Amino acid sequence: MALDLMEPVRPDVEAFVLDLMGSRAFKKADFAQLPDGHCRLIAPLTHELAGMLPRWSDLIAPVAENVAHTLGDALAGKYVAVTPLTRRWRREAAAHVKARKQSAPGTGPAPAAPRQHPSTLAPSPTYSCPTCGGPVENPRHIRCEACNAKDPRQAPAVRANRGRAIAARKRALRELGDAGLPGHCDRDWYRRAVLPLLAGHRLSEIMAAAGCSKGYASTIRKGTYVPHVSTWPALAQLAGMEIR
Repeated sequence: MALDLMEPVRPDVEAFVLDLMGSRAFKKADFAQLPDGHCRLIAPLTHELAGMLPRWSDLIAPVAENVAHTLGDALAGKYVAVTPLTRRWRREAAAHVKARKQSAPGTGPAPAAPRQHPSTLAPSPTYSCPTCGGPVENPRHIRCEACNAKDPRQAPAVRANRGRAIAARKRALRELGDAGLPGHCDRDWYRRAVLPLLAGHRLSEIMAAAGCSKGYASTIRKGTYVPHVSTWPALAQLAGMEIR
C-alpha cells in the first residue's frame, strides 16, 4: 500500500530523473560496486538526491491523507479526520481565527505564547549516515559529525563563507525584484522568446550574464530551470533581444 501511495507522484519523479540524466555528466566516482555485485550511488550524488525528499514528501502528503480519510469514513464508529501531513485544516483554522480577530472591534493581536525550552522538546529521531552508516544526531545534517569533519568542504570556515554567499545572493535577488520588466514578460515568455536563443552561447557567457556557476549556467541553457527574473534582462541582451 505504501508503494501504491507513491504512484501518483511517479510522473514528477521520472521527470526529475530524466532532467538529471540530460543535464549531468555522471562519473565513475558517483557509483560503487558492492561485493555481491550490486551497484550503488554514493556521496555527493546521494546528498543531492536526498535534498529532493522534502519535495516528494509534500507531493505525497495530500494523497496519503485522502486515502486515510477514505478508509476512516468506512470504519464503524466515530472517526475524526486530521491533516498532520499537509496541515491544511490547521492553516484554514488559523486563517479563520485571524479574520475573526481582525473583524472584531477594539481587539489587538494576542500575546505571543512563551517559547518552549529546548530541554522540554521531544528528541528528534536519528537516521543513518549515507557514508558510514552511523547515526546522524543533527536533523539539519545529512551525514554524521565524524564524516563531516573529514570532508574539507564541511569545514566551519568553508560553511560560513558558503552561508554568507547564499545570504548575499538572496538579498541581491530581493533588491532586484522584478527588474522592471513589462507585464507580458513572464515564465512562458522567457521559455518561448529567450531560452531558444541561448542554445548557441557558451557557458562562460551565460555565467557572466546571470552571475551564476557553470553548473547552473548549463541548466539555464538546457532549460531545466527558469532562472530568477532579475537575470532575464541580461540573458535577453546576451541573446540579442530588446525587451519592450
